[in-house]
Amino acid sequence: MEVVATDGFTGFTTAAAEEIPAAVAVMDPFHVVRLAGDALNDCRRRVQQTTRGRCGRKNDPLHRARRTLHTGADLLTDKQAARLTACSASMSRSRPPGTSTSG
Repeated sequence: MEVVATDGFTGFTTAAAEEIPAAVAVMDPFHVVRLAGDALNDCRRRVQQTTRGRCGRKNDPLHRARRTLHTGADLLTDKQAARLTACSASMSRSRPPGTSTSG
């Protein structure tokens, strides 16, 4: 079994699969974390746009918590945990009409 390291770039993965069909593609932890962080930012932006109808401003709780969202729960300081709690409470209060909190 051959292993081909990839960074998530589809072109590289496709080319490797064509040239070495029996190879197993793997991704290093740095790129896995990077892709997860990018997805988290995209989600945060969508929620911000949906709940506020605009991009984040410096006093918006979700915008203020953007870096804290990337911190592991077991590594949060008390201040960061409070920021996330306030953010969650704020987002549930500002939900647009017709949306649910489940699912």
